[in-house]
Amino acid sequence: MTYDAARQRVVLFGGYDPANGTTARSDTWEWDGLTWQLRTPAHAPPATYYHAMTYDAARSRVVLFGGSSASTTWEWDGTDWADRTSAPSPTARSNPALAYDGVRHRVILFGGIEAGTNLYLQDTWEWDGTTWLQRVPAASPPLRVVAGSAWDAARQRIVLFGGYGGDFANADPATCVQCPQFLGDVWDWSGSTWTQHTVSVAPGPRSFAAMAYDTARQRVLLFGGWTGNLYPLDTGEWDGTGWLQRSPAASPDASGGYAPLFAMAYDEARQRMVMFGGSDGHQTWQYVP
Repeated sequence: MTYDAARQRVVLFGGYDPANGTTARSDTWEWDGLTWQLRTPAHAPPATYYHAMTYDAARSRVVLFGGSSASTTWEWDGTDWADRTSAPSPTARSNPALAYDGVRHRVILFGGIEAGTNLYLQDTWEWDGTTWLQRVPAASPPLRVVAGSAWDAARQRIVLFGGYGGDFANADPATCVQCPQFLGDVWDWSGSTWTQHTVSVAPGPRSFAAMAYDTARQRVLLFGGWTGNLYPLDTGEWDGTGWLQRSPAASPDASGGYAPLFAMAYDEARQRMVMFGGSDGHQTWQYVP
């Protein structure tokens, strides 16, 4: 999900329905700070999960790409969805990282897992509202899927954290050095290249971390994720140079028998971080630091 600044609504689309096995959803919902409203647009992307969404502030459109079923580019204008598929385009994939560069007015896509081949990817693409352009930066994060990403407006960088992958090209099967693993590295995108940050304190390696940017406090917030054998329920904040672990009085837990994985977006109008999903599939949480 993501925040539609023009309409002051958090927008959620689709996802995995834990109550119905592997069922994908194709419903569109909006959160106004108090209640969820089901929207009934004339058109919509196919039912999907493992897709990515972000908000194009210059064009007042929510952009969706990828997923278990949706291999095309879709945009939400507050009333209806439109298929904006163009050529060239990133290959069909699930679990890419997607964030909006607020200075260069481009949606940035990184990595994911390619549909049909299950290849892990590390390509970088830009969407300008009309076409996709592949970028070839001098430096790039290693191959990965389900990484967290968010636009850091104060520092004018897209922040990428963690995921699952590694340096497959240099992997040694005998020792499993650089074999696929959960990652805890931090990278940022300047508009021309990726730069890795070296930090002494960081959240543990993980995939599926929920991330979004708190504009009032100028911090990227991170919650939870998956480490292969457990679901960390920690809350961290990135200030551009390092991580701070927070200890809120209340936070989501792992009760209910389902993975406590959340989608996250920052509600700018109400200055609240909103998360949806969780252990029973339909929890709504707001973070009030």
